[in-house]
Amino acid sequence: MRTPTPAAPGPAADVTAQPILSDRQIIARWAFALATAMVCGGLAAAAALVPAPPGVIPMVAVICVTMPMLAGWQLPPLPHLLRRRRRRAVVAQFQRQLEALPEAPHPLDH
Repeated sequence: MRTPTPAAPGPAADVTAQPILSDRQIIARWAFALATAMVCGGLAAAAALVPAPPGVIPMVAVICVTMPMLAGWQLPPLPHLLRRRRRRAVVAQFQRQLEALPEAPHPLDH
């Protein structure tokens, strides 16, 4: 008896499944990324305005550039959230219109 050979890896094998996020989770991720950027901006401003030791300034610069990048690395697109909300509203309106239509007999029913 022959054992089946596994399918060759292709483009579909490389795709990782992304979890479906709720609106709150998307907003929380965006808020976290925004807060990270604001804190890093404040840290950079404080390091520039207050005389910081010369060895600290490069470290602050690296942190202030990389941390917002890491926070925003896998941010879901915000327009996706807005489209999803709009789509829900359109579907709900369409369903209300369908419910308002009167029932009609089938034309081929004898």
